[in-house]
Amino acid sequence: METSIQLVTKLRNAFNAVKYIIRHDGSRADTSRDIHEYVVDFFRDMLVTVRGQFCPELPDFLIDIQLQHCNEAHKVILAAPVTKKIVKSSLDHMLSSKAHGPDGMTAEFIKASWTESELIQIKSKFDLSPQALPIRYLDLPLCQNAYLLEIATHYWFR
Repeated sequence: METSIQLVTKLRNAFNAVKYIIRHDGSRADTSRDIHEYVVDFFRDMLVTVRGQFCPELPDFLIDIQLQHCNEAHKVILAAPVTKKIVKSSLDHMLSSKAHGPDGMTAEFIKASWTESELIQIKSKFDLSPQALPIRYLDLPLCQNAYLLEIATHYWFR
């Protein structure tokens, strides 16, 4: 049985969902799977294809950027299991009147309707199978750039 937070999130996601995307060749991607594959391919191509004049220093430069964003301490934090303490701490440090995820729910709303087991379940479900969820339900800032690192881990480096 779904709780009210899950139902509101599903309703908002359905209302805000991308209905179709027009590809470069003019055809339409109108199923969820086609839209997902097109978007992933688009960003994968954009982020891993070198265009223009090749710069021999580019690989070293990119490695330096990655190391600055994800040091060993961040890797340990990202690999650690999600606990109630981490979720509660992240929730307490969220800025007021801001929606920290695509669901549009503010930190005040989440704090007012705090149900530990539900938020842990949602976050754990995403960590175990991100492709099972259309988008992240809640952006819990575990470390700087954690959201980008999760996307990179789940889509481009597997």
